[in-house]
Amino acid sequence: MNYNKLTIQETKIQYTFEISTNIEEIFQFYQDMGRNSITKKKISEWLKNGHHCWLAWSGNKVVGGLWIFFGHINLHTLSARVLSKNKNILFDDNIGYRGYVIIHPSYRGKGIYSLFNDSVIKYYYKNNKVTKILLITGASNGAVIKTVMNSHGKLIGIVEVRNICGIVNRKEIFIDPKEKTWR
Repeated sequence: MNYNKLTIQETKIQYTFEISTNIEEIFQFYQDMGRNSITKKKISEWLKNGHHCWLAWSGNKVVGGLWIFFGHINLHTLSARVLSKNKNILFDDNIGYRGYVIIHPSYRGKGIYSLFNDSVIKYYYKNNKVTKILLITGASNGAVIKTVMNSHGKLIGIVEVRNICGIVNRKEIFIDPKEKTWR
């Protein structure tokens, strides 16, 4: 079986999940989803640095995308969903960071994210690439939290960001400090 391309049948709809290196198709999907900050230059740089872009397909249509980053990454924005107040993050060798996850609005609520999540996790564990995949999401994103927890995910911490009169106060709270796997 080619683990770079996983096909899963769910009811009558067939989804395919694969690592893509096609800059144009990756760029077009993220543009269609309104993610204008993901440029061709960024995509090219990320792929060159060994990061993976996964695309979910329904027939010949891209319906989902996510990135898995390894090692050193530079985050250009800070928000409640970012790992650290430092913009440069260095992950331990066995860690993958999942970011820029999006499912096409017409395909949400159909279970595709759960299938996508399971396929990506199985790929990395079968290939011994990583032992942990981190995902940061907002506390209000209940659907993603539920899906990840149902796939044996583990809550490791909470980031609290308060913006009072233009002053941003940020606090990282870890349930188990040993779970912080970035520097």
